[in-house]
Amino acid sequence: MRKPWPQEVNDWFTENVPGRTTREVTELINRQGFDKRYGMTFTENMVKGAKNRLHIKSGTPGGLPKGSSLLYPEGMEAYVRSIAAGRKTDEIARMVSEHFGIEFTARQCRAYKKNHGIQSGVDCRFVKGQEPPNKGKPMTPEQYEKARPTMFKKGKHPSQSHECRRHFQNNGRLPDQKGAGRWNTARALGFSASTCLGRTQRTNPRGENGLFPGWKQRQLRHQQSCTG
Repeated sequence: MRKPWPQEVNDWFTENVPGRTTREVTELINRQGFDKRYGMTFTENMVKGAKNRLHIKSGTPGGLPKGSSLLYPEGMEAYVRSIAAGRKTDEIARMVSEHFGIEFTARQCRAYKKNHGIQSGVDCRFVKGQEPPNKGKPMTPEQYEKARPTMFKKGKHPSQSHECRRHFQNNGRLPDQKGAGRWNTARALGFSASTCLGRTQRTNPRGENGLFPGWKQRQLRHQQSCTG
């Protein structure tokens, strides 16, 4: 049979548990000298069992306190906020790694700033007149060999190009038209309307202002452009 705890220990739990977390109670009770008087050393599991057995509630919110983390050291958020203004992500990551002695990459720093709502105020976009760092530098042999199969050669026509006024159909959708080297939306819509209406006995089931309003005018313009 398990030996009951001394009444002095139970009374101490009743007085000191409310308002403290299990970890705080464990650290505090091990400094009361119960190990010397009764040979008792307490763990967090023992404290949880005692609270349950004595029906004592701490009354503290569960989870970690706001701002604390199991992954990063304490005080890291305040430090990042203090140095973030006017600095880029790479520089912030390097400073955090040196200050806390941890490995903090730029990718982790970018995610950390986003999760904690930290903004450095640095605009990394190119401004007008700014030259890119690789301007005028030739590609390395490895880069050239990687890009050479897909390079566009002078005088070569793309495989998707079509002759002027040539119609085609994409994946069963409405036909489109390519004219004079660029898409002509009005003529494409006119052809689409005339083609679709031709499949429905050349009638507009939804009226003149239905699915294709003004389809007759577009059809006439399309016929004139094809014959002219």
